[in-house]
Amino acid sequence: MNLIPDVGVYVMVWFLKQEMWSRGQIIRICQMSRGPSSRGCTDIKVEVRRIDYGDVVCVSLWDVKELCGEAASKPVQALQVSLVNVRPVNGETWCFEAISWFKSKVQNKTLYARLYPEEVVLVELFMEKGKIGAMRRGDSLVTL
Repeated sequence: MNLIPDVGVYVMVWFLKQEMWSRGQIIRICQMSRGPSSRGCTDIKVEVRRIDYGDVVCVSLWDVKELCGEAASKPVQALQVSLVNVRPVNGETWCFEAISWFKSKVQNKTLYARLYPEEVVLVELFMEKGKIGAMRRGDSLVTL
């Protein structure tokens, strides 16, 4: 991009590690370096939330381009969710042990979800699939 995009604007972002373009939304300007960059001018970095993956990254403005055409018309593929009845003990952040426990339960596993649409979508996770139309499933991951 030739100019600094507004916060909230949807863009395409190049990810070198994955060698692919992803859709994103500008969250903030995270760095402006003085002096010439490797591309011959000031380097500006923007914080972008990848709307189809949910992660947040800081990238050079050189790796951002306008979102248009067919890519702009597709619905967002990642939603911010919260587990039903699960909150950090201190109410703000998760401790290392809690994060490690959760990762051990979900990493490389297929999980099934029941969604409860609220302001933030609430999710209940299960290790086994329930029957369509039936509410019966195994224990919720929250009760493990």
